[in-house]
Amino acid sequence: DGRFIFINHGGSLMCYSEQEFSLKGYLSSIEKEILESMLQTYGNSYQIAGALKVDQSQVIRRLQKYGLALP
Repeated sequence: DGRFIFINHGGSLMCYSEQEFSLKGYLSSIEKEILESMLQTYGNSYQIAGALKVDQSQVIRRLQKYGLALP
């Protein structure tokens, strides 16, 4: 019915129609961005896990989910 969702993401205002917006999809895209950044900063799954305060196995699963590879 023409409603929109506005989200401030990293200083950029993002606009989504209600029909195209999915919280699950949005959170997945944020998670992937975080992992990409962490890969550049830390380079290994143990350091990434420590920085994110999660298990190293969870980092490995998430990297695989998004098709991201360790350097």
